Amino acid sequence: MSDQQKTIAIFSHGAKPRLGAIQSSLSKANLSWKVFELGKGDKLPESTDD
Repeated sequence: MSDQQKTIAIFSHGAKPRLGAIQSSLSKANLSWKVFELGKGDKLPESTDD
């Protein structure tokens, strides 16, 4: 498995997601995250083929 960190998108429409329960698991898996609050006007990210 690659040591390169991957970023996942988390989409929310309404309340901001609470990542406390999964934050340590994401970090251990070398994953970072970006939250998109669609209900507050955030735009969807561009698609990538990684």
